[in-house]
Amino acid sequence: MASTASDLIKFEKMTTGEKSGTWGTLANQSMSRLEEAICDITNISLASLGGANYTLDDTQYLEHDDASPAQESHVAVIKATGTMTANEKIIVPLRNKTWWIWNATGGAYDVTVGGATGDTVTVPQGYQMNVVCDGTNVEALTGPVDEDGDPRASSATVKGVVELATDAETVTGSDTARATTPANVTAKMAAPGTIGGTTPAGATFTTIKGDTSLELATGATVTGILDEDAMGSDSATELATQQSIKAYVDALQTHVDVGQHTIWMPAGAMEAAVTTAAATSNAVEVGTSLFAARTMDFVTGSDNYAYFGIQMPKSWDAGALVCQFVWSATGANANTVLWGLSAISLADDEVLTTAFGAPTTQIDTNSTTADDIMISPEVSVTVGSTPTAEDYVMFEVMRDVSGDTLAEDARLHGIKIHYTTDTGSDS
Repeated sequence: MASTASDLIKFEKMTTGEKSGTWGTLANQSMSRLEEAICDITNISLASLGGANYTLDDTQYLEHDDASPAQESHVAVIKATGTMTANEKIIVPLRNKTWWIWNATGGAYDVTVGGATGDTVTVPQGYQMNVVCDGTNVEALTGPVDEDGDPRASSATVKGVVELATDAETVTGSDTARATTPANVTAKMAAPGTIGGTTPAGATFTTIKGDTSLELATGATVTGILDEDAMGSDSATELATQQSIKAYVDALQTHVDVGQHTIWMPAGAMEAAVTTAAATSNAVEVGTSLFAARTMDFVTGSDNYAYFGIQMPKSWDAGALVCQFVWSATGANANTVLWGLSAISLADDEVLTTAFGAPTTQIDTNSTTADDIMISPEVSVTVGSTPTAEDYVMFEVMRDVSGDTLAEDARLHGIKIHYTTDTGSDS
């Protein structure tokens, strides 16, 4: 069998028993070709091409020779020389390979690198770039740098490269695609309402909340950030020190965090009544091995009861709780269930035998499809006794069969409880 070429840099792979007596020479050529792919540089002249393409020599097996520069495609660095009269393209073979491309030509023209087809990369005159071919396209691995390693001021788009605009470009708005320079950031902060010392047409500054302006200058004050509806004050807030900034942010966070939060109480965490008519804790399988759930089942023949308790958070405002019943039934008639819920609040050293008040009720209508999940309308439950934050709140949940029409068990899956906070945290 004849020798074959390796997939990427095309050194010679000899077949066992082939080319007896020449293996030493051929193996040395292969090792040299590997070494050249890692370290070698070739010079190619792009002078007098007049815009024609330069295709890298792709001869297989042999070593690269600067005296007679063939076998160019596999070396590590391609240095383009000569004075060009137009932009030129270096055509590389479309297989996996990286190259360091050095545009050392004269004439102030760019060199484009790519395959016969696919995407290309442009290397500006006097700059160098690392490029890669993935077998289809050539892409940039770095932005262009000069011989000292300094990046070009205006570069081709490369992933991960942030290009800086000049102060003049930012002030005049002539370049909106690049990040501003650090010096220009300082200029922007020097005076309120200005960018780089000049106010562009149409530039405006608005407040966070309120009706006066927000200034960002040395010794400035922030006015109208929050009005009386928000924090109880409409006066100016000095931002003179880091401590005052932190205090303002903490106060703002406290204001933002208050509001309604949710506790989910699953049926599996409830206990059925003991001496009164008890609901039944049940393991329900919906369908055949489709869904299993723990429910608290309330029968149709009498009022049933179940209980649970929650230690409320420090941030609870001790106000009314907004609750929803999540339940299901096996029937397919649009009949109703009348749910009831009452709650009492117990502080430290209060007795558990405190009686529940009258339940707050909420009626809900079953779906006409069996095993549908039903979520009742919200009902507001006033907590009995004298509720305060961190109290232990006990709940009594019931089904009032005298007020509903569902002729089967109502399976309670759980209760969603909404409570309101008046502080930003429980610390």
